Amino acid sequence: QLYHDSGALFWQLEHSSPIVALAWSAVAAELATGAQDGVLRIVDPVRGALQHEISLPGRRIRPLAWHPKGGKLAGSYLLLGAPHSTGSDSEAELLARSRLCVVDAKLGTVEWELEHEQRISSFAWSSCGERILTTCSRDNRVRIVRAADGCMERELLHPGASFLRASWCPAGRGLLATLALHGSDAGHVQVFDLGSSTQPLLCMLPRPSEDDGGWCRDLLAWSTSGQYLAVAWCFADGSAELLRVVDTLSGTVKWQSQIHGNIEALAWRS
Repeated sequence: QLYHDSGALFWQLEHSSPIVALAWSAVAAELATGAQDGVLRIVDPVRGALQHEISLPGRRIRPLAWHPKGGKLAGSYLLLGAPHSTGSDSEAELLARSRLCVVDAKLGTVEWELEHEQRISSFAWSSCGERILTTCSRDNRVRIVRAADGCMERELLHPGASFLRASWCPAGRGLLATLALHGSDAGHVQVFDLGSSTQPLLCMLPRPSEDDGGWCRDLLAWSTSGQYLAVAWCFADGSAELLRVVDTLSGTVKWQSQIHGNIEALAWRS
């Protein structure tokens, strides 16, 4: 359903299976939905008209992300035969095989697909749209894929991690950051320069303390210029959280602050 900001209903489009992903294009009037049954739909958001319906050989299409300039859409889905989850992700589903695909939204055709050995937990277009990074459940690798043809360019390792989040630098400097959410190095961050080697440009930033342990919050944000990187950690006992801003050019900590409360989101002013 699409609503006006006044609350009036513009239109609604029925799906035969629950919608598990929804994505707007930032630069064009394009809307996409991904359903539990593996059907990807491209919708005209002005009229609510179905433009394309693509049945993928799998299920649970999520997440979805538009190319920065629109026109193309990336999505991931679980392969058929993967175990079903009735609520929170089961261990078996986290380890299920999956695929990343790129769709031409104007033609309604799949340009390419790339299979992954485990469920894709996240992916993102680079700022120029030439590359896509992916991370998988229970994995310590970030895969860099050419957006034009789906060929793997390289893999970046984050030792000591068993679950990663990764984020491109928005300024197009060819940098990306990885955050270890689980594993012996939970809470550590690495910054890579794809123009140089596969070794991190900045080594792991230390934990807020040696005994905080446990899980790390999924909070990682680049400044719009790409010079600074903000990371938030929570202490194991939940008593406080630490916000740290790092200068990626010099590798130094610009400032940090301990906050007594939950940090739910990080965002930079444009």
